[in-house]
Amino acid sequence: MNYTNSPNANAVGEAASDLAHSAARGTEHAISATQRVTQRAADTVQNKLDSLRDSLPSAISRAGQQADELTRAGIERARSASTAVREKAAQSGDQMVTYIRDEPVKAVLVAAAAGALTAVLLGWLNRSSSPRPSRY
Repeated sequence: MNYTNSPNANAVGEAASDLAHSAARGTEHAISATQRVTQRAADTVQNKLDSLRDSLPSAISRAGQQADELTRAGIERARSASTAVREKAAQSGDQMVTYIRDEPVKAVLVAAAAGALTAVLLGWLNRSSSPRPSRY
């Protein structure tokens, strides 16, 4: 018996064909939807990259400005410290001159004692660091 020409066979064949066409359309829709999602994702990434590229120069500029400000602040602090040291040294020098003028004998005795102590220390250091002659 030949089933290929029977009404059931034609109905089954048409159903299979419809099913294949439906599956093909579903596949085409899935491919199309995937392409759209992929394109949207690529557009989003491109937009983010464009935004980053546009904001990068200003961020670099701000960082440079902050570095300049920190440098200026550091220089100003160094100047202030230098000025304070100079003022303290001048004040100490003035106090020393005043002490010498008010107490000349004590000042000379202190200077002599400091000189003698320095001479003793230098002599002691010189003897301890010089090589000793060999006995042989």
